[in-house]
Amino acid sequence: MKPSVATYPQAVKHAKYLHDYLIEITFFDHSVRVIDLADFFKTSNWQLVKKFAPLAKFKQFRIDREIGTLAWGDNECDIDPFDMYDGHFDAKLEFA
Repeated sequence: MKPSVATYPQAVKHAKYLHDYLIEITFFDHSVRVIDLADFFKTSNWQLVKKFAPLAKFKQFRIDREIGTLAWGDNECDIDPFDMYDGHFDAKLEFA
């Protein structure tokens, strides 16, 4: 049986667009971080990331509930929730 994403504390439970490239992420362990993805999307050389760099496309993220991460398009681009949780992006811990 495949485990539910809810069993992983680092899985994304909720995500809210704030402004620019800032997204407020709530993880399943109830910690909340504001993640700034500007550098990742604006400077990436990966075509799949560049495709979603324009702000209008960036805002169209969703949560992939199966793997507990942010995703864009038809799973064309996603970000490992462990990287967001562990602060590999410019992340500000809001509260835990």
